[in-house]
Amino acid sequence: MEHAVEAELNKLRLPSLEIADWLKESVQATLADEAALRQSRETNLKKREVELRNKKERLFDAYLERMIDKATHDAKALEIQAELEQVQQARPETTTSIGELARVAANVIDLTQTAAERWRGSNWHGRRELLDILSLNRQLDEISLSVTWASPFDAFAEMADIKDGRGDRI
Repeated sequence: MEHAVEAELNKLRLPSLEIADWLKESVQATLADEAALRQSRETNLKKREVELRNKKERLFDAYLERMIDKATHDAKALEIQAELEQVQQARPETTTSIGELARVAANVIDLTQTAAERWRGSNWHGRRELLDILSLNRQLDEISLSVTWASPFDAFAEMADIKDGRGDRI
């Protein structure tokens, strides 16, 4: 059984350290792009919020100076307030640090590369904890071990089935 588990854990391993490093760099670059996109969106939403607040103030000033009547003021104020609420709801309440996400992604990649070694070097409690982190379910019958991997480890296990190149196709 131990050899079967170790063989399954080895399926998580990428073909080389270079590929693992490339994957970490790619994830970090993607997260940096996402951070820039988030920042740009946040800046645009803040700008629009300021514009709407200023518009609301100008509308109120126009009402006070009797340039518009109460009905017009109230109708426009409702429109502005509705858009302001939409803008405020579109702004994220909390944002996870991109650096934190990159660190977690790197840890996941590192864990996939060392899972079999960790298994071999752990006691029963550590082995159970490792399997609980990596998998959702494990089934052992007379012939084989079947593992249902937890996300994102399932993607690494699927990569093990992909062959290098395109086979015999050109």
